[in-house]
Amino acid sequence: LKEFFLQFWNILANSAFGLSFVFILLFIFLIPKKDVKIKFFLIYSMYFCLIWFFFTNRVDRFLIPLYTILSLIVAYTLFNLPKKSRILASSFLSIIMVFNLLTLIVIAENTDFLGTFSGIKSKEAYLEEKLYYYPAIKYINEELPTTSKTLFIGDNQTYYCEKPLLSNSPLDRSIIVDIVKNSKNGEEVKNKLKIMGITHIYYNSTEVKRTQETYSSFDWTSEEEYTKFSNFMEKYTKILFEKNGCFISELIDEK
Repeated sequence: LKEFFLQFWNILANSAFGLSFVFILLFIFLIPKKDVKIKFFLIYSMYFCLIWFFFTNRVDRFLIPLYTILSLIVAYTLFNLPKKSRILASSFLSIIMVFNLLTLIVIAENTDFLGTFSGIKSKEAYLEEKLYYYPAIKYINEELPTTSKTLFIGDNQTYYCEKPLLSNSPLDRSIIVDIVKNSKNGEEVKNKLKIMGITHIYYNSTEVKRTQETYSSFDWTSEEEYTKFSNFMEKYTKILFEKNGCFISELIDEK
């Protein structure tokens, strides 16, 4: 219980994206008779927090779907508090809104999106400057045939990719790991990928390292498995593009 409440306290104290408004929920205990819907929302919110705490990696942004329910509870609280308490809660909410506005200004300055928004800088120039992996995605969009299907290894940032692809969350074991584990050799890995319709591979070395260290996405259980994967990449793929540690390779029969 101590860890549970400390986790939320740390989020409320350090979050840069608005969870601190949850503090206003404390005022709901000043309302003697609560609407049955609000009681249901409170129970649901606690259930959501427990699921987040025990069954996820406890990433702050995973709580964002809860905002809608919490906002309704906050609104109900503000409208049903006694006058003096309502003034106090509203004042606190105003402070939070000012803080969030200042945070947004800092984010706008750091991300420099206003130049693109105003048309001074092109979308392509902005993305290539801010997203180190975008040149690889751009290559997929512009150079690979429409019949291609790319397996993303390490990277799950697929938003700008306009061609068919196969990817998975970094919270899950990488697709390629399961295929390698259940294959005898590199050739079998290649054949299974072809059956799945895969024609190309996008390998992001930075994300492979990060997701392995943070989420154990690449849990090779033996040196033999990793050797099998390396053999597949060496013999049955041909590098077409490389930049910033991101590689686009084509599946081939054998070098």
